[in-house]
Amino acid sequence: NSKLEHGFENIHLKCFDVTSGPLAYIHFMETKLQKRRFVADYVFRSSNRPRNKTSECIWEHDVLREKIREFIIANYDYHNYCSRCLGSSDDLLLSS
Repeated sequence: NSKLEHGFENIHLKCFDVTSGPLAYIHFMETKLQKRRFVADYVFRSSNRPRNKTSECIWEHDVLREKIREFIIANYDYHNYCSRCLGSSDDLLLSS
């Protein structure tokens, strides 16, 4: 178990697969939350420079990508939890 899961009786962690597409979680939450009374206009705020995946060598090397994935899961509680949660009964998009 990760630090994320210890000592909180009233907190039940859930997860969702972001690779399902950006709208999957929004569609899921539409059934859980009430509509906002006042909807503000969306204002785009750039945060990161656009990526060019063709210039990132990791995408061409499956073994390297898997080694990095294993390292991240072993060393970061958040990713460790996610790797165990996805596909389980706590996966929001599978349980809906």
